[in-house]
Amino acid sequence: MLNTFERKILRRIYGRTQEGACWHPGWNGELYSLHSELYSLHSELYSLHSELYSLHSELYSLHSELYSLHSELYSLHSELYSLHLNCTVYTRSQTSWRTLELED
Repeated sequence: MLNTFERKILRRIYGRTQEGACWHPGWNGELYSLHSELYSLHSELYSLHSELYSLHSELYSLHSELYSLHSELYSLHSELYSLHLNCTVYTRSQTSWRTLELED
């Protein structure tokens, strides 16, 4: 139920309604129905907001996991590339790879 002040504010917001040729301030029943519609919309928006927040949290955790995996893959790639540079060399005069012995 709405109290007097709330009904007064709602009447100010929604204004007068016209029935035929007469204008009247919103009846209590009309205000109650408008208020219940607004309340149900507010509840739906709140539940959608909660769902979006949970999805955002899941996406953030997945992003964090992907970032850590990316860092690991980058370090592995760097190690493999350095091993490749240290172990093999391509010669232009030959069409094959030649393995070099690493000096200690």
